[in-house]
Amino acid sequence: MMMRLLAAAGLGATVLAGCAAPQRLMTADEAAAATHRTFKGVSTEQAVSAAERVLWLADGDDFAIDRERDGLMATRNWTVYFLLGFVTGTDQWIVKARPVEGGTDVTFAVGSVAQPAGARITPRRDGDPRPRVMGSMHEGTAIYDLVWARMAYLLGQRDTWMSCAESDARVNAGVVWGGTAALCNSFNVKDQVPDGPMVGKAVGEISQ
Repeated sequence: MMMRLLAAAGLGATVLAGCAAPQRLMTADEAAAATHRTFKGVSTEQAVSAAERVLWLADGDDFAIDRERDGLMATRNWTVYFLLGFVTGTDQWIVKARPVEGGTDVTFAVGSVAQPAGARITPRRDGDPRPRVMGSMHEGTAIYDLVWARMAYLLGQRDTWMSCAESDARVNAGVVWGGTAALCNSFNVKDQVPDGPMVGKAVGEISQ
């Protein structure tokens, strides 16, 4: 129990530190490459539905998801308890999709604010191609790599579902960098695994 509390304390500190001062910022070129994908042979509805399902599988009970004509906005409130108190925060996701020749171009961004460190708005950097979200942007390529892989699986364009352990291994190997706590932490994310691609499944359906 003590080890879990100490681990939670570390996570809380990481959350606050991450919101206050990321280790480094993505360049505009890195951000453009990380936050955009084109899915061939996929409609905008299919792409947005896949993004929605990624979030539902992560922690559907706690996400508030609003579908829009060209994408979705989702918010998730969370709390991490640790030895000396707790941290509360909100993650916000924005997904935009637009049709292109032969498929759909998708852009997404995720940002967080945490208390008691205090919510703040991170000014947009010149040339930053990502949609604006509240709070501090999740810096690094790992969270984007994970979402794209999971969407590709749901859309039938990847053979396997990328687990959080696989994502962590890619970070450790230096393939990608940055945190994935918005989808991968053992304290307040369910992280369910689908029973297959989305073919024939209803939007928002979660495997049990």
